[in-house]
Amino acid sequence: MEQSPFKGKKALVMGLGLHGGGVETVRFLTGRGADVVCTDLRTEEQLRPSLDALEGLPVRYVLGRHNPGDFDAADIIVKNPAVASDNPLLAGRRNIETDISLFLRCSSSPLIALTGSKGKSTAASALHHILRCRYPGARLGGNITVSPLNFLEDLRSGDPVVLELSSWQLADLRRNRDFHPEIACITNLMQDHQNRYASFADYEADKTVVFTSLAPGGLGVFPDNRYGRKWAAGCAGTSVLVGTEPPGAPRSSPPPAPGSPKTTAGCIIPVPRCPRTAPKTFFPENSRFPGGPFASTPSSPEPSPACGDAMPE
Repeated sequence: MEQSPFKGKKALVMGLGLHGGGVETVRFLTGRGADVVCTDLRTEEQLRPSLDALEGLPVRYVLGRHNPGDFDAADIIVKNPAVASDNPLLAGRRNIETDISLFLRCSSSPLIALTGSKGKSTAASALHHILRCRYPGARLGGNITVSPLNFLEDLRSGDPVVLELSSWQLADLRRNRDFHPEIACITNLMQDHQNRYASFADYEADKTVVFTSLAPGGLGVFPDNRYGRKWAAGCAGTSVLVGTEPPGAPRSSPPPAPGSPKTTAGCIIPVPRCPRTAPKTFFPENSRFPGGPFASTPSSPEPSPACGDAMPE
């Protein structure tokens, strides 16, 4: 058996959180022989559900504060996506990972990456539901409160993975050598999370990371509006624009052909030819989409400054 690259490494998990990403990261690292320290500004009482889920694992916790010495001693730092990249404790460090980047290092599954200001959980869930009609092993993870580390060991060769990614998660993947989705989708772009960004342009720039590293021959799926047309022009792969104008409105491009992305509730849902396969009918007549794993809610609250546990758009 190949030796784990994490065995014997000093790993620091920054931001245990309550949505599962921190828990799965700790499980992943301890299971591969790393010496794990977990730090979070929240208290033991606040983090009780996550701590209970990790009971019995060899982890040292630093809660209610951060110890700068732990950051200096770490071989690898895995940060919660809601921890800002410009956090002073991370400044100048090149050993920073996230649960998404760890997954990408270890997985060779075909990847479909989806983002957007609104509707991305619904679109990602619908796409996953469609894929499972043809590929029962298809999995869904990311910002939808399921860390892909949770199902990494269950993936078989060729099982497609749908990742819903927030702007913060995408910012962490900028220049990541392992992020090469075969299909990249942006549902829409709206004024959001400007408490985190210096400008709307910065927010848009993080969203566009989803398609700047497409795999060779990859597909970009964008809304047919001024943003989508700009993204399509800068996309290295093949681009598809999905109409969102009201019925009868003039279109800037022809309607999509059968089998290309559809529109639902103002959000694009790409109906794909799964990577490396011939076109198939994915959605049997008797199939019904039950909806996403949780109801649509207002924008997530602003995260605490260094533990971070929001699910950003």
